[in-house]
Amino acid sequence: MKEDTESISEILDYPVNSEGALVTRRGDLTRMKPRLNAPPPSQIGSVDWTMSHLFGDREKAVEIIESLVAGQGENADEKWVRFVILYRQWEQKGLNPTLNQVCYSLNFDARDFIGELQMGMKSLFTKIGAIKATMAIPAIVQKVVDVAESDEGDTKDRELALRLAGMIEDKNGLNVQINNQQNNIMLKSDREKMKTPLLQFSDTVIDIDNEVRKEHE
Repeated sequence: MKEDTESISEILDYPVNSEGALVTRRGDLTRMKPRLNAPPPSQIGSVDWTMSHLFGDREKAVEIIESLVAGQGENADEKWVRFVILYRQWEQKGLNPTLNQVCYSLNFDARDFIGELQMGMKSLFTKIGAIKATMAIPAIVQKVVDVAESDEGDTKDRELALRLAGMIEDKNGLNVQINNQQNNIMLKSDREKMKTPLLQFSDTVIDIDNEVRKEHE
């Protein structure tokens, strides 16, 4: 059989030849058979046992692993590529492989397997969470504005809305400004106010709050 030299992402499409065998450039995998001395799936702490508890069943775990590997494309770790290819190869041959057998055949330690999978899942869901949080920003800002304009809003609510609008800058922090004629230590907020009158607006938040309250009385 002619070995395939396609990319990792294309290999994960699992192309087969006329004989129904997987086409892969990793020829040594085609000669491997499930190790009968691998731990049983029910063994506590094994890969099969852990994946079943995390994802509900073996197939779901494999699908998630495949997604993580395929998503990395050419940067995918070789041992993970070999893992999914070997599992699917045995599955297509009707050998009903266990995850423990695949790991055992590839010398993939259960602790390393679970640890690396955890890091991959954490990275994936962290990015998904960041995207969701970014998409929620308009709705969050709108809620801040709604509260600031309502009777329930107080000075802090309106000040937060003004900060989000860029009308007020934080006053935190000291900064030292050295002048050629004299040395002066100035608050950062005072120095910024000298640059632009707009920032002086921060001192009128309480007055604005009082006016807003009058309108709703």
